[in-house]
Amino acid sequence: MLENKPPIRVRFLCPEEEKQVFPSSHCIVAVSILGQPKTDKEKFAAILKKINQRFSQCTILLADTLHRHTFKILNETSSDRQLYDQAIDAGTQWLARNQSAIDALTIPHTTMRWQQWLEHANYKSMKALIDELYEKNSQFRISIFNSVQEY
Repeated sequence: MLENKPPIRVRFLCPEEEKQVFPSSHCIVAVSILGQPKTDKEKFAAILKKINQRFSQCTILLADTLHRHTFKILNETSSDRQLYDQAIDAGTQWLARNQSAIDALTIPHTTMRWQQWLEHANYKSMKALIDELYEKNSQFRISIFNSVQEY
């Protein structure tokens, strides 16, 4: 028997004036592959469909190798290499499950994996800037804290 599921609704929760710039904006969709059903399969496809209608470009950031730290919590005896490989495998599986949704995008788009960001030529200088702002600017530090609390 087929289950009647309610339609998936995707909404952008921001002020209307910010939505006005979407058509000329490049969005980043950060994907956490563990425990986040909203960024997998049908729900992820619905998000990309809405992005395709509203934005001019999209980067999908797959935070796969970042999850080696979560895997470490789950399996403390694994080596760093095993954890890294497990995270890469999880990312590859996620890509396989969601590639058709990504391929349906008609706007310019790219998919980047976490390690690509870490290896970017500007990563070290940008991280140093963020670290300095965090240490020296209390408003920036509060903003980071609030952002983490929202997550």
